[in-house]
Amino acid sequence: MTVTPAVRHLQQFDELINRVVREADLIHDYVQVRLHGGLVLTLNNAVELDGQLLTNSPAGRIALASIVGRAVNDVARAADQIVVNFRGGLALTMSLQTPALHARGALTLTRPSAPIPALSET
Repeated sequence: MTVTPAVRHLQQFDELINRVVREADLIHDYVQVRLHGGLVLTLNNAVELDGQLLTNSPAGRIALASIVGRAVNDVARAADQIVVNFRGGLALTMSLQTPALHARGALTLTRPSAPIPALSET
């Protein structure tokens, strides 16, 4: 019998829901997603887009660009991953197992007023 990990909606990211991606960048070893309203989501661990590992390469940047113009549908945690689901079926998945080398932790949501560490590895 296969056990499916529980998927848990992350309420602290509710303000991302329905926000449209303005820009998405691979910067060195992390992903930064800029959304309407001035929100910036920074993912500091390994990130996949629909199962494809995003690397800082032309192919990785082209793949990541496919989320521009899409609205966030949900942000959830499934076992050791954070999943950002977009309308239209795409999903960014970030592992929480890979150690973040950044002082702010694995995931940071920056609001126009101030950066707030949103989640660190557990």
